[in-house]
Amino acid sequence: MTCENLKYPALGEAPCVFCGAEPQHQHPEHHVAESTQLAASVSAETRKTADLLGDLLLMIEDLEEQAADIESSRAARDEELTHNAAELRALDQRMQPVDTDATELLNARSRVESELARHAQIEQLEELKASLSTVAPALPTARADGIPAADIADFECVIHETLEAWHVPGNNRVRYDPTTAELSVDGQPRKSRGRGMRSILHAAFAVSLERRNTACDLIHPGFVVLDTPVLTYRRPEDPDEDRPELMTADVAENFYRDLLENPPGQVVVIENPTPPASIRGHAVLHAFSEDGSKRQGFFPPRDR
Repeated sequence: MTCENLKYPALGEAPCVFCGAEPQHQHPEHHVAESTQLAASVSAETRKTADLLGDLLLMIEDLEEQAADIESSRAARDEELTHNAAELRALDQRMQPVDTDATELLNARSRVESELARHAQIEQLEELKASLSTVAPALPTARADGIPAADIADFECVIHETLEAWHVPGNNRVRYDPTTAELSVDGQPRKSRGRGMRSILHAAFAVSLERRNTACDLIHPGFVVLDTPVLTYRRPEDPDEDRPELMTADVAENFYRDLLENPPGQVVVIENPTPPASIRGHAVLHAFSEDGSKRQGFFPPRDR
């Protein structure tokens, strides 16, 4: 269907403003109906838009009220958070001593637990010790009285006289310790001396013990065996450093002479060097050697 072409002197021929038809397709009176419909449509749309605008304004008003409420609530929340933060800081300050006390209590608890563990271990060891002591054989008890001081002093004097008779250098002040059975001469323990001096002191101890027991009618086997008592001894002033194990003639000779003149009993001396010539006629000498000797050792062969 086409509409009649409209003549507009000012605009000339143009498409229909209502339906968009070209001039050749336009019909007369078409614009009247279209104008009526357009007015109705515009009125309807205007009412609808007005209604929407009213709704929008109400919504905006409601949103503004909600925004105001939210802002007020946020301000209250901020104030509450500030107050809570202040209270937390105050609580932290109040809790600091409590934290310190708790740390100290934990440390004390740890120490107490450690001590308890040690005590428990000690109790276990004590129980183990008690169980072992009941099984182990009892050790012999030492004499309650010990050696009388007078006997110790007398024994020390005998050793001093023996060292003086052998011409051992020094003052020869002797001290005997009954708890360790050791000698100290001139303030030096026997075990701290050189090998040679230890041998001399050991020989003096054995000889003096036999002499005193014999003089006091005490028990003794009646003989002494000395193994190389003078081989490694030399005086400190001996300049012969290349031969440190040689015996000085005066101590060795006086050693043998004292045993001959004041014999404590039978004395067997096993020594590497040959004894001095002055005593060879007064003692029984046996040379031990594998080549050209009648006797190769201390004990005779079995066939003899």
